[in-house]
Amino acid sequence: MELKIVGEKEEKLLERKQVVADLSYEGATPSRLEVRKKLAGALKADENVLVIKGVRNIFGTMTAKVFAHLYKTKEDMLKNESPVLIRRSQPKKKGGEAEEKEPAEKVEKPKAEKTEKKEEKKE
Repeated sequence: MELKIVGEKEEKLLERKQVVADLSYEGATPSRLEVRKKLAGALKADENVLVIKGVRNIFGTMTAKVFAHLYKTKEDMLKNESPVLIRRSQPKKKGGEAEEKEPAEKVEKPKAEKTEKKEEKKE
């Protein structure tokens, strides 16, 4: 896996650096964690303040574009970044203990309301 940084942009108000990189790989697309480690090494930065926004494959090739945000501190990252993206960039917990989500309750509309509306239209 090769990573080449093609763009960096300083965003002073959000206290971060926006990074764009080209990724070339063999086989399957690398995971976000693998890309994060490689990008942190290339930037000589701490992995814990690097958030991978996306890895976009280029159709028909073994290359991808990587979009990431590099923060100065962990507090800045927590303040400015989406919790979903932060969670995606972190390694999963080991031990087989996955967070169990409660199933969403299905909301069914009462059938009586539907039939009353049809009867009103007929009159």
